[in-house]
Amino acid sequence: MKVIFENVSVFNGKKVIDNLNLEVKDEFITIYGNNGSGKSSLVNVLMGLSNFSGNIYIDDIAFNKDTLDMMEKKIGFLLKDYDDVIIAETVFDEIAFPLENLGQTKDHIKKEVDEISKKIGIFDLLEKDPHELSLEKRNLVCLAAALVSKPDILVIDNMLSEFDLRITKLIKDLKITVINFTSNSEDCLYGDRILVLDKGKIVLDNKKDVFFEDVDKVKKYMKLPFIVDLSNRLKFYDLIDKIYFDEKELVNALWK
Repeated sequence: MKVIFENVSVFNGKKVIDNLNLEVKDEFITIYGNNGSGKSSLVNVLMGLSNFSGNIYIDDIAFNKDTLDMMEKKIGFLLKDYDDVIIAETVFDEIAFPLENLGQTKDHIKKEVDEISKKIGIFDLLEKDPHELSLEKRNLVCLAAALVSKPDILVIDNMLSEFDLRITKLIKDLKITVINFTSNSEDCLYGDRILVLDKGKIVLDNKKDVFFEDVDKVKKYMKLPFIVDLSNRLKFYDLIDKIYFDEKELVNALWK
């Protein structure tokens, strides 16, 4: 699934996104930025909550007020604030809500809710009150609700670090376009591509494998992820010959 931002600007009293041009296609991209970088503004645009100038195309369809209903099936949202607005009395109803909103039949809804809840590991919680669950379990309910309609695009807003590696791998294995907005540099290790926003502009953008090659440039905008920082120090002393993103791989390289 392809998402194109073409000369997109967003104003919120002042310009918070400045003439953004970006293409995302069939990949897991992490968009990193500190407070004030414009991340939240982009999320709000994709949710249809903020006006923008320029053009956005999703699967070659113009994204605007007239196509928002069509986009509900294509885009799933996993938001940091979602846990605060859980309203259903059962986990089943909370996960089912997006499908009900799309007008799906009861049989189809049950089939899809059962399928995604089993995949995520919360099938045994479907009759529970979500408000009585632990934060960890509620986060899984939110993820299930985001994925139940089988979206082509998953937008994550500062939530990836709330999950363990099993769920992170599950998200990667979906083989859909994932746009992960984060202010946690550790989240940058899970995707295929890393983009850095600063004051509404793209300042860095590259595939993960080469993104950290210029460490000094990266450090201007983010604290290095622990494993990258460690790799960089070991590489300086010629103990390894490249940057590693996985601790086990780094340990194996050191013990060769």
